[in-house]
Amino acid sequence: MTVEQDSDKDLLNCVFAAANTVRGTRYYVPEFGIDDLTFQDAPLDEAVIAAQLANSEPRADPQIVQQIVDGLVVRLTVGVDSVSS
Repeated sequence: MTVEQDSDKDLLNCVFAAANTVRGTRYYVPEFGIDDLTFQDAPLDEAVIAAQLANSEPRADPQIVQQIVDGLVVRLTVGVDSVSS
């Protein structure tokens, strides 16, 4: 499958990759991705996550919504608006 560069789908794919990459795991791009949220206490800091995603993908304006399912599980939903260049 191919995705046209700079399309909405391309932007979503790039944000998805950043959201699923722990910062520091890419040797040549150590600031790419977000902090490991595995053992973070709820509620999560949505502003920090949005800033890390925006740093990883400057074309995006991420909007984070979290839902605390129970005391141990947090579901994050990331919406993306493109930033005009």
